[in-house]
Amino acid sequence: MRLVVPGALAAVVLIFIPGLLEQFEAAKAGLVRVVGIGCLALVLVSGAAPRTAPAGAGRARPPRPAGWSFLDLSVRAWLLIECLATLFSVSPYLSLVGEPYQREGLLTSLGLAGLYAAARRSTRTPRDADRTLLVWLAAVTLASSYALLQAAGLDPLHWTRTAVIGLGGPVRPFGTLGHPNLLGVAASAACCAALAGCMARPDRRWVLGPAAAVLGVTVVLTFSRAAWLALAVAAPMVVLAGAMGLEPRRRGRFLLLGGVTVGALLAVLLASGWGSFLSRRSAEIAPTAGSAASRIEIWRTAAGASADRPMLGHGPDAFALVFPRYQTASYWRHEWGGLTFHAHSIYLHTLATRGGLGLLAAAAWAAAWLVALVRLWKTGSRSLVIAVLGVMLTAAIAGVFGAIGISGAALLAVLSGTSAGLLQPARPIGAGAKWATAVAVAVLAVTCAWEWLELSGSRAAALARAWMRHDPARAVEFAQRAIALQPRQDAYLRAAIEAHEALARVTPAPAALREATRWARRAVAIEPRRALNQRALGRVLAARVIRGEDSLTAAALDAYERNQRLAPTDGYALAELARFQLAWNDPAAALSSARRAVSIYPEYGEARWIAGVALAWLGERAAARAELEKAVAGEWHENEPGQEAARRWLEAVAGSPGPAR
Repeated sequence: MRLVVPGALAAVVLIFIPGLLEQFEAAKAGLVRVVGIGCLALVLVSGAAPRTAPAGAGRARPPRPAGWSFLDLSVRAWLLIECLATLFSVSPYLSLVGEPYQREGLLTSLGLAGLYAAARRSTRTPRDADRTLLVWLAAVTLASSYALLQAAGLDPLHWTRTAVIGLGGPVRPFGTLGHPNLLGVAASAACCAALAGCMARPDRRWVLGPAAAVLGVTVVLTFSRAAWLALAVAAPMVVLAGAMGLEPRRRGRFLLLGGVTVGALLAVLLASGWGSFLSRRSAEIAPTAGSAASRIEIWRTAAGASADRPMLGHGPDAFALVFPRYQTASYWRHEWGGLTFHAHSIYLHTLATRGGLGLLAAAAWAAAWLVALVRLWKTGSRSLVIAVLGVMLTAAIAGVFGAIGISGAALLAVLSGTSAGLLQPARPIGAGAKWATAVAVAVLAVTCAWEWLELSGSRAAALARAWMRHDPARAVEFAQRAIALQPRQDAYLRAAIEAHEALARVTPAPAALREATRWARRAVAIEPRRALNQRALGRVLAARVIRGEDSLTAAALDAYERNQRLAPTDGYALAELARFQLAWNDPAAALSSARRAVSIYPEYGEARWIAGVALAWLGERAAARAELEKAVAGEWHENEPGQEAARRWLEAVAGSPGPAR
């Protein structure tokens, strides 16, 4: 375990698997599950192994369990709340395995608990803890070096959907963490640990000093405001705490050198042309526009969700499932069509998914950890305590405004386990516990097989989406393969629905839409609370009604109505329903649906276009013309063909008398 724990911690930072639906967090969660659950099984089974009786004894004495510290008890209480939140989740299976884009379910929590147990069992001396911290620091520095290549435009890999600053601005580097914000949190925590090491170990300054500089520049270039704030608060506190142990003369030199280095790095960044982008990003802190405004709406949604289930929340990784039900209309005005999987605050996210009991359990874990660090401080491990406190403070501050990711959660679990192990070393696994190792290997094999199925399903679903436009028949094959690997994953079912819809657009045969209907009904049966599933069923049934199957009309309208109850602010679904009602020759119903969308989003051009068409159909040409004028001038969200069609309708309504059909 002394090799597994630091190796796993470094691998969680560096691993990513191209070609998945989510190439970073899913791979990291899979690694945490495989290693963590295997270690947890080994620790639990070996802890129950009987001890060998002393020579001359009549029989073996029953095992005496090692004492549980406050930190151990808090981790067990946290895991118990995770299990209860999963059991009483709005979707227990989803909370067990997690979303394919995030994998934050109970299985990942078991992996984190296993990493804690492994770190606690394998850490016996400060040297063990120091080795773990250095390996993690090297991994984050390597990821940050790759991020600097991305910032310089020298990335050998081609990435899509990258975050940029403004229109045409620079790419925000993300390294191997998948998102600039997650890289910013990791780099700021590692920078604090490197600064603590510089002050405690003069023989390592030639390595840790440049590493701290690389990490600090990376934090700046991620343009993560949460990481900026975390580093700005935590780094000075780490430096001051570490400087207290230096001689006054050396203390002054160190602080002067640190200040000059920071100033020089900032001057280089400003001189290189990044200053305007830094100031532009800083201006987005205002809560009236930009990402800050959308984040406030996400926080309001999370608060509304947590108020409905205050004790245990909606369940681990169920945030995206319930988000549309509580979403504010203002959120889509800032981030149109958005669906977030995280509350962008670890505290609000915990409240929404684990409730007040989950937040209380996490707070107890943090409090027990702080008590353990105070005791370690008294034993003389001050440099390690300063580094760990810097990591904790960074995560706590950045977590107010965003997520810390699987890699951040794994780091906190391992470091708390090393703290507990230093205070109260655990009994080693003896040679008599070989059977425990066999059980752990069996658990590890099962976990590996499960993760292989999950990653293979994600790969097949990603290929289905990649082939959707170019070869719908091939997309159908990949989607069906994903479903065969993970039959209860409704995200893969939606990929199959969309693939069959794409196939139906290029072939007149009705079989494709019938297959899409079958998959849509299965998705609704598996996850009836998912608004996207209800909307997909309504869309497919509406397409069949338009092709002449009038008997499905009531079912299509019912699916859209259920979607509206699950996502009352979904303007897309209302526009789809209105288009269907127009095609079904019911302009009055279409006008009602379009006006519902307009009442939520007055600037939504497509909804006003449909309302204008319905009014023209009903013979109200003056009202139709006014509505179409507003439609052409409205927001179309990159739907240029729709805007052009609205413009042609406006010309037609303005140029000829009588009702339009």
